[in-house]
Amino acid sequence: MKNLELKVRVPSLDAVVVPGDSVGRREELTQVDTYFEVPRGRLKLREIFSRGSGAPHTAQLISYERNEGGGERWSSYTIFPVSDPKTLRSMLSDTLGVAGEVRKHRLVLLIDNVRIHLDSVEGLGSFVEVEAVDAGDAADAWRRYERVVSLLGLGRFPEVKCSYLDLIARTH
Repeated sequence: MKNLELKVRVPSLDAVVVPGDSVGRREELTQVDTYFEVPRGRLKLREIFSRGSGAPHTAQLISYERNEGGGERWSSYTIFPVSDPKTLRSMLSDTLGVAGEVRKHRLVLLIDNVRIHLDSVEGLGSFVEVEAVDAGDAADAWRRYERVVSLLGLGRFPEVKCSYLDLIARTH
């Protein structure tokens, strides 16, 4: 799969007003992403917890490559469902090594088939991510992306062109 992404740092999640009538889906989650050392791209195990739950209700192994430099941030990714995250985390940790971990509370919204993530990231603060999936029509993905970015007024916030893992590494 491929998507177009934007990440901005916001002073608080309250700084972003999302028109309620335009939201198609809404889901609150806690996510723990364990990143593994790999020679190219990124590989992470994402454990997803329902609000107030102690055990993950789902887990995914995600590999991706993304242009972290200037310009548009297109990302190519593959998601694989995981039924036993504890064993997989142990196996990949022992084999590849752990690059780091990111913990976040995430409110996921869907507008015009564009995912909006309102993130509170442990140790970093508040961010908004926008992801428009390219389902074979990059121009359509770009139009939907621009519409949502404009609707949320995200152009007034500083863009972040790296992963949460990179930001955490810079603060330590």
